[in-house]
Amino acid sequence: MSKLDYKRSADFKTKFVCDVPINDREVYRISNKEYRDMKYVDLRIFVKAIEDNKFTPRIQGLWIERELLEDAIEGLTLTRDAPIRRSLSGPEQHHIVVWQFYITEWDIYRFYKVRKKDSEFVEIRRMTMNVDRKWGPYDRKGLVIEMRLIDAVISGLKKALKTHSIK
Repeated sequence: MSKLDYKRSADFKTKFVCDVPINDREVYRISNKEYRDMKYVDLRIFVKAIEDNKFTPRIQGLWIERELLEDAIEGLTLTRDAPIRRSLSGPEQHHIVVWQFYITEWDIYRFYKVRKKDSEFVEIRRMTMNVDRKWGPYDRKGLVIEMRLIDAVISGLKKALKTHSIK
């Protein structure tokens, strides 16, 4: 069984909630997921394939445990509203930790406000404690959301919160 075969098994269920268009070819897709009675909300970038116009998932994204979704929405809201401050990385780039919350003793979600040149973003990253007792990011567990789309993503996550059943 390959790493992705679990997504095709009968134990894996998905219910589409909404798409937030980024541009003509990409969307932030929000879905409710269930795998062996564990419930998640998936926030991921999907790209439209040129050959068949179907959307396919990219690696960028994360599964948020359903019981932590309200905390994630609060983190996005706080990060959106936080002022961007001067950074030591130079005038053209700012990367500031705004908020974080624990998932387990060894895992956290961390929220950053990012400015690069004239654009602002919110970055959500799942972090884990390494052997040196320092926080480091999981390889593929994170997402950068453009500030102009953050309100639409927050309302999509609130809609996912209201949707209870996967069936």
